[in-house]
Amino acid sequence: MLLAITGCGDVVEGSGASSQAPTTDATDGGGGDTATTDDDGTVTSAGPGSSSGASSTGDPTGATTVTTVTTDPSTEPTVDPSADPSATTVDTTDPEATTDGLSATSDDTTTGCDNPGTWYPDADMDGFGDEQSPTVACEQPPGHIDAAGDCDDDAASAHPGAPEICDQLDNDCDTYVDEGSPDNLMCGDCKFAIWNGAPDQYYVYCSNSVPWQQARERCQSFGGDLATLKSDPENDWVGAWSPEDAWIGLTDAEVEDSWKWVDGSSLDWSDWALLEPNDNGDEDCVIQLDNNFDTWNDVSCGSSRRLLCEQPF
Repeated sequence: MLLAITGCGDVVEGSGASSQAPTTDATDGGGGDTATTDDDGTVTSAGPGSSSGASSTGDPTGATTVTTVTTDPSTEPTVDPSADPSATTVDTTDPEATTDGLSATSDDTTTGCDNPGTWYPDADMDGFGDEQSPTVACEQPPGHIDAAGDCDDDAASAHPGAPEICDQLDNDCDTYVDEGSPDNLMCGDCKFAIWNGAPDQYYVYCSNSVPWQQARERCQSFGGDLATLKSDPENDWVGAWSPEDAWIGLTDAEVEDSWKWVDGSSLDWSDWALLEPNDNGDEDCVIQLDNNFDTWNDVSCGSSRRLLCEQPF
């Protein structure tokens, strides 16, 4: 027997003769509730706008058993109430994700502005900052400036463009210390001078005696090298200016009797003393003699002598 429950509580009796009973709908015209009887005798009641249903199974006693059907919330879509429905969403976890037609402005999340500046501490207040300690910020921090290049931020006398003086500092930040300059013509055991025939360089004479290789290294500390005396006028001027025998930049240490200047050039002009060079006891380095003729002599490179340098401006 099939039962249909109407909105008014009437029970409709149907024949069970057919092996496949038809589905019967009953609608309450007042409340809009609907009861539907399935093929298996289940009556489903659904109220207006309901997303879940209640089913009733026919009972010969007239009682109605109601089974509540619920929906799994995990299968339902969720909506963020704060979301803008017109917004375009891009999955930022996917590096390939793009949004057509949109442009983005990247703000600096650290400084809080689009175009932060780079600032350098200027502890000695000489107008140049320490480039080894930059700070990126929107506003200029106290004690910082936007100019880098200071080679010694603890000394106001050391910065690019400063005059080189005799103070054991690299004043002009050219990596050389106490080299010759208009403000430094005498420093320690060294003196500096300019010859009119080579106005683009200083000649340096230092009185402390050292072996030839150490003499060369000291000249290089001024930005130059041992002197290369390639003409008679130059040789005479240097000999008259320097007071003692001194190393010059000539050697045959690489190939015996093949004399070369430290700049790699071959010996085209010379001023050897009488019977020199004689290579007496492996003599591979050269000094300018302090005599009336400013002649040269080959001596042992390991002996200690004063030194003559050339230092470009």
